[in-house]
Amino acid sequence: MSKVVVVNEKDEVIGSAEKTDAVKKGLIRRMSRIILYNDQKRILLQQRSRNKNSHPLCWDFSAVGHVNEGESYQDAAYRELKEELGISNIKLEKVDYFFVSDKESREKLPKFSTVFTGKYLKGKITINTKEVERVRWFGMEEIETMLKNNPLQFTSSFSITLKRLRKKLINL
Repeated sequence: MSKVVVVNEKDEVIGSAEKTDAVKKGLIRRMSRIILYNDQKRILLQQRSRNKNSHPLCWDFSAVGHVNEGESYQDAAYRELKEELGISNIKLEKVDYFFVSDKESREKLPKFSTVFTGKYLKGKITINTKEVERVRWFGMEEIETMLKNNPLQFTSSFSITLKRLRKKLINL
């Protein structure tokens, strides 16, 4: 099993750990978040697998994952797209970078996140059922209505990221 990167409060690498150990100990980690959109300005969301330890069956962005030892944020983004959705031929653009403290998140897990977007027009999406229950394209209005009516159907990191990027996502 791969080890995830562990960092300090300045996002400087201080080591690595097995993911479950890093989570249990509340170590600061790096995450890559990928938001795919199409010509209709719809966003591809994934519903996390029912077998996930955290947030089973909650909606999240297109692909999300930890940065593994020896990877950059961008490397992790491309790996996660391939692992979770079977997508490999796409250009990603970095659009945000931020820190989420354990006080801001229901997950109580501190992490740095880099967010990438990519336009996905065609091709087969092959979901990894160990990671993803299903995927679906959503319009921003529908996402915001769902979030308002039942915020717990989304991961808290999704809500934090959406709040930060709302204007950018509306103008995709």
